[in-house]
Amino acid sequence: MFTTYALSLTFFETVVMDALIRARAREITILSDLEGVRCSLGEKGVRGAGRDYQLEPVAVSGGVFHPKISAFIADDDAMLTVGSGNLTFGGWAGNLEVVEHLHPSFAASAFRDVADLFEALADHPRVRHAASETCGSLAQDLRRSVTGRADRGDLRVLNGLTVGITGQLADWAEGLGGATRLAAMSPYFDDGAGISGLAEALGVEEIHLHSNGKVASGSAPSWPRATVGSVNPVNMVWVAGDIRPLHAKAYEIVCRNGRLLVSGSANASRHGLETDGNVEAVVLRAYRDGFTSWGWTPTEAPSFLPNPHDASEPDEPAAGVLRAQLSGETLQGWVLTPSMAGEATIDQLTSRGPERLGSALIGADGQFRLEAPDLERQAWNAGRLVLRVQNESGVAEGYVISSAAGAIARRAGPMAPRLFAFLGGSETPDDVIAVLQWILDDPQRLPVMSGRAGNPADSPAESDGLVPVQDLTWTPPDTGSPATHGFSDADHMARLVAQLRRVMRSGKPAYEPPAPPEAGEEDDKNEIRRAEADRRRHAEAMARSETLSHEFLSWTLEPEQVRTWGVFALELIVHMAQRLEWTPGIVRAWLAKVAGALPCDGFGADDRSLVAGALLSLVGPESAERIRATFFRLELSLDGPPPSVEDFPLYASASLMDVESAWAQVRAVRSIPEWSADLVAALKAAPLDDSSDFDNSPFPSLCPDQWPILRAALTTERARRGIAFGGREITACPRCWRALPSAQIHDYRRHHIATASNCCGRVIVFDGTLS
Repeated sequence: MFTTYALSLTFFETVVMDALIRARAREITILSDLEGVRCSLGEKGVRGAGRDYQLEPVAVSGGVFHPKISAFIADDDAMLTVGSGNLTFGGWAGNLEVVEHLHPSFAASAFRDVADLFEALADHPRVRHAASETCGSLAQDLRRSVTGRADRGDLRVLNGLTVGITGQLADWAEGLGGATRLAAMSPYFDDGAGISGLAEALGVEEIHLHSNGKVASGSAPSWPRATVGSVNPVNMVWVAGDIRPLHAKAYEIVCRNGRLLVSGSANASRHGLETDGNVEAVVLRAYRDGFTSWGWTPTEAPSFLPNPHDASEPDEPAAGVLRAQLSGETLQGWVLTPSMAGEATIDQLTSRGPERLGSALIGADGQFRLEAPDLERQAWNAGRLVLRVQNESGVAEGYVISSAAGAIARRAGPMAPRLFAFLGGSETPDDVIAVLQWILDDPQRLPVMSGRAGNPADSPAESDGLVPVQDLTWTPPDTGSPATHGFSDADHMARLVAQLRRVMRSGKPAYEPPAPPEAGEEDDKNEIRRAEADRRRHAEAMARSETLSHEFLSWTLEPEQVRTWGVFALELIVHMAQRLEWTPGIVRAWLAKVAGALPCDGFGADDRSLVAGALLSLVGPESAERIRATFFRLELSLDGPPPSVEDFPLYASASLMDVESAWAQVRAVRSIPEWSADLVAALKAAPLDDSSDFDNSPFPSLCPDQWPILRAALTTERARRGIAFGGREITACPRCWRALPSAQIHDYRRHHIATASNCCGRVIVFDGTLS
């Protein structure tokens, strides 16, 4: 969790989030003042807002959201930082800032103070945001991290949400016998009322203010314009010679029986220090024993006071800020500022300009709702989504938070960026390796959650709680409340798989290697070596990706996996054939393996075209009958126009196959399983008057020893006593239960007909059942 006033999401994604992902962070949230969110909307390089991490704008009545807190929570540890630096390049790297590091081992009371702050933020009437649950959960985690821990209570965190910091510091100083001296360092002031009010509350007459040569850019004055009492400009020894722009806020209050050191976010202004101003957070350290106070040298007050009201301000007010969340196809938003109500247009801001999504009615509370069926797919692969809402009352802009993407980021952790790259079609061979290995390590990471398209009695739900990946369907729950989305993490994971499958079916070009090194001057040798190293790494990654793809496909075709993963394997073939530029021979071999292993109930109605197209793309010389047999086994229709083979562009273009001709070949032949089905039906029905229709079947040539008995059984009831029916796989006579000779077992597996030559001599015929 990060809280900030100013915000640079470019910095955050480039530096901070990258480190968090490497450290396996799972849930990342930023609470930012409206001004920070507004400024970040202009950063074109931002991609992960609302997807890789949660960004929540916070509005404060009578002030701004100004604390700078970072909370890092692990299962068995926690850490806090409280300081002056915003979540920007300057706040973390460029300015002169001050930050306190707090740990449960020595700052238990401070952790409880921060927990109190987030509990208050969750529902305080002065703040408006949509992160109440997140704030409450963080407060619980902070309290849990210091359970059973105690300290002296001399290290605390104060906030200005309910009680002004000035009053709290006066109470602490009174507990140390009363204040005798006040020294302060602050980049920004007001007319002097803030720092003078603190001095008056403490009962001190002189104020020693650090005068820095340069302060961080801002609109407030860098020195109090007027004060009550005496202000002495000084140069603090402990920062002497530091030429960075000042943004640190620090106070020293010397008391008769000790000293107070204060640092954090609060500037020396009324909004920073007094009640009903900003939301601030400062660390207070109380020293009751011997101490050494700050040293300084006298200096001059700064001569330049920036004008807080720039005369060059534009005539039109800046756009306000909204908060929006996408759950499924439903977009729900909340305009935090300005006050808007009534009919409004809603646009998505893209690199091509605004694109109209529709219009919605904004309620008196600033909330609106819109069905946006095309927006979810963009949420997976387009990076950030930004909305603009406008009517005659004003304009508001803000990021869209994707509920599904946020859930995936939490569950997948460090794998999330690779998954999102895959979903966006920008994955590298290294991403392929990572994602496939991630699935292989734990296939249940991609749970699926709907009923089967086939017979519910065949579903494995009772045994393992899972159904095949290819059976994904999703129906949004009727929650009865527009403020409740009703999606579980399992729902979101299912939507992830559905989008992953869509991406794998879509056409993608081959992975491009890094540009070859260019010959140049002597100074370019290092660049050439780097380019050559990049190409070697790419080639190695391509080879590993190829190997792992084959391993993954082999795994999906294992008997215990193929029912769940068979269609996924087809889609992976489509994707990797294009990305890795597989030859037609490799594609054909894998398609044939999948077709042979896929069970008839291993795919849903929406996947029938994909499976049929895969089979049709395999048609070649002397293969039409075998392909038709697979069509028959998988219960795929042979009526109507040919199924599309567009999902297999590499093979189709390489072989220049005539789809219509291939389809005609499949429809013209008749497969052995079909003849077997007709034979079984005839043997189980009334005897035929004439069996000549079967004289043209393949049985006379395939099973010449059994054919006379079969032919007689077709026309006479007596001959049928020599027939027995068996399941798909048998090794013994179904009547006598004596083992069959190995040659007969082999014939049965090939032609579904054998003779029980070791016992009763009956002809055994496969009756079509799977037992």
